[in-house]
Amino acid sequence: MQTLNADGVYCGGLVMGNDANVVMNPGTYIINGGSFNVGGAVQLNGSGVTIVLTGSGSDYASVTIGNGANVTLSAPTTGATAGLLFLQDRNAPKTGSSSFQGGATERLTGALYFPSQTVTYSNGTTSASTCTQLVAWHLQFQGGAMFNSNCANTGVKTIGASPSLLVE
Repeated sequence: MQTLNADGVYCGGLVMGNDANVVMNPGTYIINGGSFNVGGAVQLNGSGVTIVLTGSGSDYASVTIGNGANVTLSAPTTGATAGLLFLQDRNAPKTGSSSFQGGATERLTGALYFPSQTVTYSNGTTSASTCTQLVAWHLQFQGGAMFNSNCANTGVKTIGASPSLLVE
């Protein structure tokens, strides 16, 4: 098992290779360029975690979770990043994308904020968390992906004044 400590900057991305077992300690992880990449059959766990995706020029960090990964991450419930699990830099180019795919089982508790990029949930991805909030410039749900957003009693505030709707 590998343990990652927070409050660090990961230049060029953070890649967790096939079959890795990783624990993220509480805190803020800054991914500067590259990708936050969770590979095949990875076991990833962390509580009180915020992952900031930033960069410059055409190299802004993105997220790829797939290939049967088992991911359990939750955002902090207090402090400056309370409720934020993934926070992408609003200056990231619209040409980028993040992907949650490949039969992954995800327990992502908190907000996934991608204000200027496409987020894709596909290929049977299951969101086992009851509280995943997704804000993105463009959303794609494909191939039996499941997603839940009921944040009662999780320490994560509801986005907006009333329940949100997905409109096609």
